[in-house]
Amino acid sequence: MVNASIRQTFLDIAKNEYAVPQTVDPTKFILNSIPLLGESEGEFRERYVYGTLHRWIVSEAVDAQGLREIHLALLDDATLFSGIGEVRTESAFLRAFVVLLLVPTLYMHRKQPFLSVDEIKKTSTDLARYLREEKDHRGYVSADNWWAHGVAHAADAVGQLVQCSELHIESMTDLLEAIAQAMCPDSEVYAHEEDARMAAAVLKLFKRNVWPPEAIEHWLGLVVPKARFEGELPQVHIRFVNARNFLRCLYFQAKEEELANEQIALIEAALAAFPNR
Repeated sequence: MVNASIRQTFLDIAKNEYAVPQTVDPTKFILNSIPLLGESEGEFRERYVYGTLHRWIVSEAVDAQGLREIHLALLDDATLFSGIGEVRTESAFLRAFVVLLLVPTLYMHRKQPFLSVDEIKKTSTDLARYLREEKDHRGYVSADNWWAHGVAHAADAVGQLVQCSELHIESMTDLLEAIAQAMCPDSEVYAHEEDARMAAAVLKLFKRNVWPPEAIEHWLGLVVPKARFEGELPQVHIRFVNARNFLRCLYFQAKEEELANEQIALIEAALAAFPNR
């Protein structure tokens, strides 16, 4: 439970239309507030803490050095990977909203770069690790807790990252393999548009036209299961449904976005390759 003074600070900021108080250093305030992204009270975490930090980052209240400090702090083991691997514990909230805060920092980097090539590569490596090791796939949790939604939030971060010009396709192999793995869990069927949001992120990479057709075909093959019912039920069925739903999202979004016919044909072929048994 957050103390009353901290809560009131955020309430006052929101009441003042999220303006940065004159006595506050926005960089230090954001860095000190990152742990509050793990608060279990959904409204406070999402509307007040995340809402404030996001707005300050995109409003250019923070200078380039401050943005870099914030971005790298989000990738720390104590933040993005705090409690990683746990299932249905409150540690999921911190991870989920830390990965979501990478969205505005990457957006600002794309507008005016402040991260080095190595730091962008580290971001890719850490997002890949997060997608592989995150086992709490809850979306909406409860009326008190609101959302976890870590995989969907990671998808939004991926969508910003793959548009960074510093990141070449050769550097994305690990991330792309992690995406394929993360979209096909066998523990539960995604129910909160995680597949649609990851498909939207991957399509941003398609649009850069830096992904060779043979590499796309190989990656799609990582998603398609080799057999319909090979393995233990219900796990094998859950994986099958998640994989098919993800590729369907990718296909229909590709059609809507009018991707190149060759790219759409590759997705169609992957869907056609889904086994019947």
